[in-house]
Amino acid sequence: MSANERVQESSRFIGGALIFTGVLALIVSIYVSGKVGWSLADDTLDRAATALILGLADFAAALLILAGSILWVWERRWQSMAALGVSVLFLAMGYLSAFGFFSSRIAVHLAQKAAIKVDQDYLAWAKGQTVNREIPRS
Repeated sequence: MSANERVQESSRFIGGALIFTGVLALIVSIYVSGKVGWSLADDTLDRAATALILGLADFAAALLILAGSILWVWERRWQSMAALGVSVLFLAMGYLSAFGFFSSRIAVHLAQKAAIKVDQDYLAWAKGQTVNREIPRS
C-alpha cells in the first residue's frame, strides 16, 4: 500500500467519523431543542409548534454548516463564511429563544404547576380531615 493510498484511506475514516459525530450531535441538539419547546406550553398544538420551530432552527443551522463546509472545500471562502455566519445566527437565536427569552415563561409555568400541586395536596389532606357525622362515635 503506497503512502497516497494510506492518506486517502485515513481521510475516508476521518471523514466518516466527522460525519457520524456531526449527525449524532444534530440529533441530540434537535431532541434537546424539541424537548425544551415541548415543555413551554400546556396545549398539545402549541407544544408541537414550539418544539418544531426550535428543532427546525437547529436542522437549518446544520444544513448551513454542511453547505459552508462544502463551499470551503471548493475554495469559495466568502460564500462559505456567509453560510457559516447565518448558521451561527440560527443557533444563537434558537438557544437564546429557548433559554433566554423563554426563561421567564418557563419559570412562571413551573411556578403555576407547583402551586397547583400544593393546592391538590392540601385538598387531599383536607378531605382526609373531614368528619362524617353519620358514623357513630365509639
